[in-house]
Amino acid sequence: MPLQLGEVSNTVAVQAETPLVNAVNAEQQTTISSRNVSELPTARLDWTQLLSLNTGAAPNGSGEVTMNGMAPSAFTITVDGTNATADPEYSTLSLPSNFNTINVISPDAIQELSVTKGIAPAEIAGTMTGNVNVITKGGTNQFHAGVFENNQVAAYNARNSLLASKTGDTFNQYGGSFGGPIIHDKLFFFSDL
Repeated sequence: MPLQLGEVSNTVAVQAETPLVNAVNAEQQTTISSRNVSELPTARLDWTQLLSLNTGAAPNGSGEVTMNGMAPSAFTITVDGTNATADPEYSTLSLPSNFNTINVISPDAIQELSVTKGIAPAEIAGTMTGNVNVITKGGTNQFHAGVFENNQVAAYNARNSLLASKTGDTFNQYGGSFGGPIIHDKLFFFSDL
């Protein structure tokens, strides 16, 4: 029984254009995904090192992050839209002695990092060069959990090329996360240690 060819009657036409320049506003916004936060290497799980993936953001000589060439105090950090700079009375990322206290958020709890530079929109106030919004994870209809150990022992680490001998540093960091439903499709939880 031979089969006969049918006619082609369906066609698909795709028309799309990518604008080369944002003509609507002057803000520059980029996003660092949860996958990048969890898989890209950082020293001691410090997610602020990932900010240098954005143009205009780089660490200075003191280890602080600068944005668009301005001082570290010129940009703000928010967590889920709420101001989370180091000192609530002074918009800065660093405290005396250059300690960066904002990076206490575990990478396991970060859904994405949203970096806005340039002329910030009205919802981001008190910044001269930009804002880093840390969007945290939330629970879902399925249970998810994870644990980790960040173990850095001098025996496993290579010698710093600028030092004559290895340092005897030992660093252990433990953590985990757990999330899921409380009431299916209505109420969820997420916890991070």
